[in-house]
Parts: sequence; C-alpha cells; structure tokens
Amino acid sequence: MPTDKQRNNAFKKTRTAQLRVGLKIRKDTYGEIVKLLKGAEKNLVQALRTAPTDYQAFYLPQVQAEIRNALKRVEAASAGMVGQAMDKSWQAGIDLVDEPIAAGGVQIRGILPAIDTRQLVAMRNFTVDRMRDVSQALANRISAELGLAMIGSQNLGDTVSNIQRLFGKQGRSRALTVTRTELGRAYAVATQKRLAAAQAHLPGLKKQWRRSGKTHSRHNHDLADGQIVGADEKYELITRHGEVIKIDHPRDPKAPKDETINCGCESLPYMESWEVKTPGAKPLSAQEQLRRQASSAAA
Repeated sequence: MPTDKQRNNAFKKTRTAQLRVGLKIRKDTYGEIVKLLKGAEKNLVQALRTAPTDYQAFYLPQVQAEIRNALKRVEAASAGMVGQAMDKSWQAGIDLVDEPIAAGGVQIRGILPAIDTRQLVAMRNFTVDRMRDVSQALANRISAELGLAMIGSQNLGDTVSNIQRLFGKQGRSRALTVTRTELGRAYAVATQKRLAAAQAHLPGLKKQWRRSGKTHSRHNHDLADGQIVGADEKYELITRHGEVIKIDHPRDPKAPKDETINCGCESLPYMESWEVKTPGAKPLSAQEQLRRQASSAAA
C-alpha cells in the first residue's frame, strides 16, 4: 500500500504531465494556423512584387479576388482545426483530474457520470466563429490596402509592407488570442466540471490557482497564485480596477473580458487527503454510462 507521500508525488508528477498536454494542444493548433497564414502571405507578397507596371488598373482587382479566395481557404481549414482542438482541450481538462488521481491510486473514471457537453458545443461554435472573423477582418484590411494602391495614393512598396504587418497583427496575433483564450477556456471548464463531480467520491479533493509564469503576466492574477479552495467553491480575484470578484477558474466565461483574454493561469486539482468516501464503488457499466448520458442530454 503506497504511503500518502508516494501518492502525492505520483499525483503531482502526473498532474504536471497532463497540464502540458493542454498547453501543447493550444501551441500546436496555433502553429498550424500560422503555417496557413504564412503561406497565404508569401503567395500574396510574391504576386505583388512581380506585378506589371499597369497593376493599378488591371492587376490589383484580380489580386483582391485571389486573396479573398485564399483567406476563405485559410478560414475553412483553421475553423476545422480549432473545432477539433476544442474537443481535445475538453477531454484534456477531464484528464487533468482523472489521471493524477488514478496515479495516486484512486480510480474515478468509469465511476463518475459523463460530463454534459452542451456547453462544449456552444463554446466550439463560438470559437469557430471567432476564427472566421480573424480571416474575414484580415481580408477586408488587405483589400483596403490594395484599394489605396489602385487609386494611386500609395506606392506598391508601402502596400506590401503594410500587408505584411497586417498578417502579423491582424492575422497571427489575433489567431494566438483566440487559440490561447478559447482552447484554454474549454480546458478549464471541463476541469471544473470534473472536479465538482469527483469531490463527492474524494472529500479531500480541492483546486489551486496557478499563475501562468509568462513574462508579461497580469499582476492581479499573480497575486491569486497558490490560492486553494474547495472543488466547487470559487476563487477570489482582485480585478485591475480593485474590485473583488468570485470565479470558478481562470478564463471563467462569467468573468470580465479583460480578465480572461490571453490569460494563461490554470486551475489545478489539489489533494488535501486521500480519504475515499466510497472505496468499494463499482464502476458504471457501458450501458449505465449511456443511460446517464441520455438522461443528462434530455435534461
């Protein structure tokens, strides 16, 4: 029988590994979207730099149409990537609770009912729309730059430079914000739902706020670092305006936007003790799990 110290060590090691899984999903998704944007940028810049001398009258309208088509392809591909990444982030958030507890010697997977995924569906649709907005806004800004060149109020060199800046600021930067915020939100929401369900089986289960460790982190979020509360209790966060708010986790949808956008903090499962309320609990059968899922979806 492992000691509490051995359990805690295994719990913390696995918790760190599972935390990295969630971070990797965000990083990899952003990386793939950046590849798409860079490909579109490279093709556009190359086309403009080889433009004929009469490009204003004949060439740029064609380029405008081509860039809109190219960014529609980026939009479709990135929306698909983000949708899949939301599902992966949700599952990773559940695993952030299940796997460390299992490493500590307690199996809750199969005992707990499946989490209602209606909120995931809503968040996925919202995030896909946000990613579409990134491509559409970028296409509109690029079209405006090409329009300035067409009427002769801006030279071709300045147009190319401005478009490259747009791909960085309007494209990659906004894509980073969406992937970091919304994938992280799905991860945190799933973790919270799993914590709330698991605490009935593990009375010693709590949660702990951990700061992001980013160079330019929010000072008020850093002040919350280390805060430990019950699994279904709320953290207290002092906003940048000095107001005290209570939230379930970092990137809580109910929190003010300026406290959630680009937030890299995490809510981690924390074991105060290893008391198991129902040590002999029998895992649900596949049929029982399906019945619970059907009942939850109908509620």
